[in-house]
Amino acid sequence: MDTETKKPFDIAALAAADEGDLHILDGAGKKTGWVWTFAGPGHTATIAIDREQSARYIAREQAKERAQVNGKKWKGGDETPEELRERTIGYIIARLLRWTDIELEGGPFPCTPDNARKILADPRYGLVFDQANEFLRDEKDFTKRSAKP
Repeated sequence: MDTETKKPFDIAALAAADEGDLHILDGAGKKTGWVWTFAGPGHTATIAIDREQSARYIAREQAKERAQVNGKKWKGGDETPEELRERTIGYIIARLLRWTDIELEGGPFPCTPDNARKILADPRYGLVFDQANEFLRDEKDFTKRSAKP
């Protein structure tokens, strides 16, 4: 009979990290040295933007339901690709905490919401937009790494 008492599993090991680092890759898939740090799922910045987006969704659904109850055809505007991209950029910026130092056209380019928008909205930097968007879609990027024994 096994007399060893097993310690109960600590569920805290499953909690997402407060921050996660995205290493920006170049077109060949190599690390550039530019790192974006994002707020994790439980971070106050993420909670705030998620609440904002949920409120927008609920308001739209309630308007649709009111129209149907009143026997009217729903005439809510469909989101254009440009509006979707702008909303996605806003979400990325809301969760962006910082990035490592970079230069743009020979001068410093600090991490600010305006500078992030310049990069994310510029089609020439679509690679950055795609990587940031994909990173935030995968919560595994915020999984805490267990220490090696």
